[in-house]
Amino acid sequence: MGNKSVTQSVSQGGGVFIGLSTFENAKKHLETNHPQLTEKIEQCKDHIFDILSRQRFRSQPINHATRQLLVNFSQTNPEKNIVYSANNSQLSIIMENFPHLKIFENSSNLSRETTGVKSSPSADSVVNQAYEITDITRIFYQSVHSINLNQLLGGSREVPLLSMVHFGGKGGMRAGYDNAFWSPNDAVMVYGDGCFFNPLVSEPTVGTHEISHMVTQQIAGTLIDGHNGQATGIDYTGDAGGINEANSDQAAVAALQMSKHANDPSDDKLFRIGQGLFRDDNTEFALRDMGNPGNGYKGAKYLGNDPQEGYGDYTFWNEKSNGVDPHLASAVGNKWYRRAALYLKDFGPTWETVEKVRIAALPLCHSNITYPEYAAITEQVAKRLHPETDQFWQRINDAWKDVKVLT
Repeated sequence: MGNKSVTQSVSQGGGVFIGLSTFENAKKHLETNHPQLTEKIEQCKDHIFDILSRQRFRSQPINHATRQLLVNFSQTNPEKNIVYSANNSQLSIIMENFPHLKIFENSSNLSRETTGVKSSPSADSVVNQAYEITDITRIFYQSVHSINLNQLLGGSREVPLLSMVHFGGKGGMRAGYDNAFWSPNDAVMVYGDGCFFNPLVSEPTVGTHEISHMVTQQIAGTLIDGHNGQATGIDYTGDAGGINEANSDQAAVAALQMSKHANDPSDDKLFRIGQGLFRDDNTEFALRDMGNPGNGYKGAKYLGNDPQEGYGDYTFWNEKSNGVDPHLASAVGNKWYRRAALYLKDFGPTWETVEKVRIAALPLCHSNITYPEYAAITEQVAKRLHPETDQFWQRINDAWKDVKVLT
């Protein structure tokens, strides 16, 4: 293993993979059905506090200072994909700044891991999994969208994509940090080892989901008149928060399908997020079911039921949208995407149809976009992508009607 190291802090910002509603729901479930499990209840409280702390910060595009540090770092670190381990250290959960770009010295908490999956795998399988997820995501964006993630992050030149595993570790949030997140202020992908869940890096949709938050924030708004090509990002509240989260889930299933050559959009199992993450529970449980929101898990030992029930209908919650967890508001976008993939199956697999619409729509999205505005943009880009037929854009709109964004 490598012996370069860094200090132990990661800043707040961006979304987390497992939403506030999941832990609020779990806390109520445990208090009602298992009040004697006080440690589990306290763990839920810890995670709720952590998520609230992160969601106070809007997920912004990478700032100039961070990007310049990345560029400087890349001059002596030409790798595309670097993984660090927290080595089960007691990292603070409310972080301030991750000075990884200041040349990785004088720390005993994080260590650089030497891995290459095929050429020189780490003895730590979690390190290898993080490396592989990043590579799957890089290959997906390059091959499907001609987007070079290393260059998107670095701007004028390629920079490494950095990941940190074992965040929180055994000495972190009581028994393990049950989340993963992209830290936009520090350009680091972070994975916890989990307590209610298995290590977050063990399920491939997690990493692609979070790295895709970076893509959303770097691309959204770049083609809006008057923005001079500058990204605005997409906010993390209201409809915009749901669209932000849904974009990451959508990229995650498309990348997984492409990597597995799973080209049948009629298979509902291909549209489930985080399946198999539940520790010591049903391996069929998933955090989110894109085609049937609320059907991800029912009767989980500690987490109860999937809180997305009903949220796939826009009229169910849109009047109170500013108070809705983005991981609930995302159900509308996810169900639309899943239905659109099904309706467009004659045009090709998911990553060649609705996924192309998703990425083409992002540059036209302003930061506080609503679902009706987003639906209009997807129609616009669908017409541009397939000018030879009306069926393509009409099926995109049919999917929006299914979730009651269009009538």
